[in-house]
Amino acid sequence: MSDAKLTSISNTMQNSLLNDLHKKHPYKIASAEKFGATAKAEHIVDAIQAALKKASLDSASSVLLFLTNGYTQDLKNTLKIAAKASGTIQVYGATAVGLLTDKQWILDHEGAVAMVFPEECDLQPANLLDAQGKLNSTLPLICLSSPEQSKVAINHSKWGKQHIFGAITSNAYGISEYPIWQASRIVKDGFLHANFHTHSTLNLRAHTIVSQGIRRISGNLLINKAKDNCITKVAKKTPLKNIQEAIPSHMYPLFLEQPYHTLCAVSEATQTNNDDEGPLNALSKDFYRLFNIVGIDEEQQSIYLSGKVKEKQHCFWSLRDNTIAKQEWNNSLKQLSDSIENPAFAILFCSESRGPYFHGGNEDIDLELYKKYFPNTPLIGIYSSGEITKGAYFQSLLRRYSSALTLYTF
Repeated sequence: MSDAKLTSISNTMQNSLLNDLHKKHPYKIASAEKFGATAKAEHIVDAIQAALKKASLDSASSVLLFLTNGYTQDLKNTLKIAAKASGTIQVYGATAVGLLTDKQWILDHEGAVAMVFPEECDLQPANLLDAQGKLNSTLPLICLSSPEQSKVAINHSKWGKQHIFGAITSNAYGISEYPIWQASRIVKDGFLHANFHTHSTLNLRAHTIVSQGIRRISGNLLINKAKDNCITKVAKKTPLKNIQEAIPSHMYPLFLEQPYHTLCAVSEATQTNNDDEGPLNALSKDFYRLFNIVGIDEEQQSIYLSGKVKEKQHCFWSLRDNTIAKQEWNNSLKQLSDSIENPAFAILFCSESRGPYFHGGNEDIDLELYKKYFPNTPLIGIYSSGEITKGAYFQSLLRRYSSALTLYTF
């Protein structure tokens, strides 16, 4: 068969696929990316226009736009350019150390990724939707926050029991700027909450999965004595004695030299009324905070963590493991693929320490597995310094070293 005939057949198959997708999703959403050696406004324009073309839109009703950190120098003008290119001022997003779409990851270049939304599925500020009585309580609030404002953003209780899906922005330049924007303006509070408002004929649903990719090296333990970020007794032993029993003997000297490679997974809630079933169940279902061990006191046999803990919380010792991370993510994506129909788009927040450098080689395994199970579903995301999802007890739980994906379906 000639090359011309093969090309014709390929084009016919692609057009048929696009027609099928348009039948499933009459309101088209699309993402695109553009990058290069330096931060240029042209990258933003090209990414937005490419997404509009994929979505068969002349202009967007709203845009989710993520930029690499090189765009912080002249951001006000940059956002004006983005608004003009998309035909709307409803541009939301943040800068980050790296970017993601369903086609590409960007970590070693400067660039932009954009996802465009039509009026029928529109991204809007949560406070505006709430004031109009249009805030959909079944969808997670999308939250973007700077590291400095993360506690405020995560613990924001204005919307009651509505859970949060989001990310803490990251920065590779060692400066304090973590710009976040809403309606094409940099938000002064350092964080935003947004949500989707859909046409009355659409039933937008959200499905969230999380992978933290760690290997347990101990059972669940009760913290007996702690103050702030220092644990002095766990499971009725000193922490160092407990860790020494959990780690292979030949690795313990290395632990004393480099304790930060060992993680402490801490339950959300504390034991109450001698009933530890709730916190332990939460740990078994991967609802926990991960803290690095940042220091040890050999004389006192105590340890210091990268976050605060309380007495009567439960914990376990763990190590990061890329093999477990891959298997865990694959299983979650497969279950999601088997259980849903009509995926429309997805948002992925991936730890900056979990990308291609974690897995080795030049592939982001998390992204490659997503493309395996959802090859025709547009995706946008960033590499973040913290991921936010719903917890077992709280409406928002700050994760670390994780990949958190929310897939939206009609």
